Amino acid sequence: MSPNSWRVRLLEAADVLRIAAYWHDPAQQADHAARGSDLTKLLPPAELAAVYAGEIGQDLRTASRVTFVIEWGGEPVANVSVMNLNTQRDTQVHCHVWRPEQRRRGIGSAVLHDVLQTIFNTCPVTTLVFEPSRHNLPINRLVQKCGFRPVKTYRTQPSPMTRVMEVHRYEITREALRQAQAACPDAG
Repeated sequence: MSPNSWRVRLLEAADVLRIAAYWHDPAQQADHAARGSDLTKLLPPAELAAVYAGEIGQDLRTASRVTFVIEWGGEPVANVSVMNLNTQRDTQVHCHVWRPEQRRRGIGSAVLHDVLQTIFNTCPVTTLVFEPSRHNLPINRLVQKCGFRPVKTYRTQPSPMTRVMEVHRYEITREALRQAQAACPDAG
């Protein structure tokens, strides 16, 4: 699919059930566990949907969390959640492509620069943190390709829905994103 076939937008009401379905799809459970999710901490579908629904219509200058949806060919296929906005904690980025057949097809590399630029333009942040499992090689390669700088490898619990695991911590600033985009003009 052409790189021009995608767009990034804020979460809408119709997306809430898609995200809850992604997390509760029995066919995805092994994949979630392999990426570090602790399925015993997963909220029931209605509660999870309510968490996401609570983001809709928030003022991004004061929100603590925001989710962007990536559409590919007119269909929502992924989400990028940004957590700990407007707090004293690190602003964390989490990316999820919802169906296995959509992974490793270039969606992430085609849109991540644009997603990051949207986050920096929309949200009051200066640095974004990404902490994937060190075993998730595709996402580790992708974030470095997009300009995230490796900071350290350590054990932590990167989100309330994950187990404690060894992660690679990456950071990107607004300026580092500009440099990465200049070095790779076909991205974003």
